[in-house]
This record gives sequence, C-alpha cells and structure tokens, in this order.
Amino acid sequence: MKKGFLKKNVTENVKVKEKINKEDLRLPKVDRLSVLPKVLLHHILSFLDIKEVLRTCILSRRWRYLWIDLHVLNIDDKFWLDINGEVKTDKFQTYVNKFLLQRDGSNIEKFSLIYENEKSGYVVDDYMDKIYTWVVSVVRRNVEDLHLQVQYMPPLFSFCYSTKLKTLRLTNATLPVQVEGSWCPPSLESLIIENCCHQYLEDINISALQLKYLKVINKHDSIFVGPYQCELKICAPNLTSLECIGYMYQNYHLENLSSVVFARIDTKKYRDHNTKTFLVMALKNLFRGLVSTKSLLLSVEGIQVWFMNHLI
Repeated sequence: MKKGFLKKNVTENVKVKEKINKEDLRLPKVDRLSVLPKVLLHHILSFLDIKEVLRTCILSRRWRYLWIDLHVLNIDDKFWLDINGEVKTDKFQTYVNKFLLQRDGSNIEKFSLIYENEKSGYVVDDYMDKIYTWVVSVVRRNVEDLHLQVQYMPPLFSFCYSTKLKTLRLTNATLPVQVEGSWCPPSLESLIIENCCHQYLEDINISALQLKYLKVINKHDSIFVGPYQCELKICAPNLTSLECIGYMYQNYHLENLSSVVFARIDTKKYRDHNTKTFLVMALKNLFRGLVSTKSLLLSVEGIQVWFMNHLI
C-alpha cells in the first residue's frame, strides 16, 4: 500500500510541475531590470564610466536614451589607454565632447573627471583648454558636486560661474600660478585640495562665506612641488571643520574662523632640517586662528615641534 501510494504521489507531482512549466513558457518574458523606475536606472548608471553607460544603449529601447539626462557623470581616462599606458587622446577628447554636447540641457548633480595619463610631449595649453571647456560646460548645467583629478588645473575663476556648486575636490593637479582673489563660488560648502602641485605658487586665497568643510592634504615634500614656499589664506566665517594633513605651508593667515568646531592638524616634517623655524611659526599662526575651536586633534610630530621650541 505504501509503495503504491508514494508512486502515485510522485507521478502527480511530476505532472503538476510539467503543467506549470508549460504555462511558464506561454507567459511573455519580462525584462525585470528595464521595468524599474527611471530614477533607479539612473542610480545604477551613476556608478559607471560614460563609456560603459553608452554601451547599455544596445540592451533595449528603454535603455537607448537613458544617458541623455543622466545626472551623475563619471569620466575616467583609464578606459582609453593604449598598450603603453597612454591615453588615446583624439578618441578620448572626441568622445567626451560628443557626450557633453549631445546630452539634453538638464542639470548635472555630480561630475567626476580623471584625466592624468596624457601622452608624453603633449601641449599643456591645449590640454588645459579642453579641461576648461568641459568644466565650464558642467558648471553651466548647475553641477553641485565636482571632482577633478587632472595634470593641470584650468584657471580657477572658471568655478565662479556656478551658483549651485556645493562640493569641490581637486586632486593631483598642478595649480595655476594665479590663485588670488575670489575664485570660490558663493554656494561652496565643502572644499578638498589633495596632493596638488604648488610650483611657482606664492599663496592660495580661500574666501567663501558658505564654506563649512575644508580639507587640505599635501604629500609632496619637495620645495618645488610641495607647499613649502606657499602661504595659505582662509576667510570662512561659517567654517565648522578644518583638516590640514601632511606637509605644511610656509605660513597661514586665518580670518573669521570663529565657527570652527573641529580642527585636525596632522603635520609632517620636511627632510630639510632648516625648515624647523618656519614650521614653528606656521604652527603658531595656525593656532592663533583656531583659538575658538572646541576640539583640536594634533599629530605627534606637530606636538614635538611645538613643545621642543617652548612656544607655549
């Protein structure tokens, strides 16, 4: 009895499964990814480089024009390297030009450009002109978050066109010689300057009424490339967080920083022992501008320089 009962149940289960499978075959196949809301699809594309984004155009009709009003754009030259590790300049620049030209006129929320593997022997002015053109293009699209990792920074006044730019990050670039005057956009709230070349630069003037977060990182200890011969001037009445990491500037001029709540001073010593005097004076002026700071994080090297010279 048991064997007959089990055999009957197994046979019935097989028939039910076959029936379900046949019904599934008759159902229309649904592209579950394409039926997602446009907002979610844009979020997925926001993690890709524009070259990868445009490759999705062949997936279906729904994907063909999704890139036109994409609000987060990532451009990385690593997708355009030849066998020697150098950028295919003409193809890369043409691709970026067409992409920015053919998208619609909608705003851009975030724009990230990494372009630092240019071929040897290239013309610096031509390179900077391209960067400048692209930056102005996205700034006029009311970009809010801008990251530039390039060899040479375009004139910083190109950022002044923006009334929406809130976050600006400059990485690994040679800063332009003229960084004076009011180059910070009025809407800027967060500024990061990371490992930039300060060659021939006498001072950097950061004046921004709405700036709340400022982070400066210097890993170059060369007197030609690093900040050794450059002064940092900051005027930011609404600044709440300041981080100075790495090798220090020759001097600091801080004004209207009464709102600073947290400051991190993580200094590094130059290999040249003759820099001790300027380090002490720089720290002294830095601390003078941070007298109202509620929380101060100071590196071990900074403490050593400060206490060994009996300035407090």
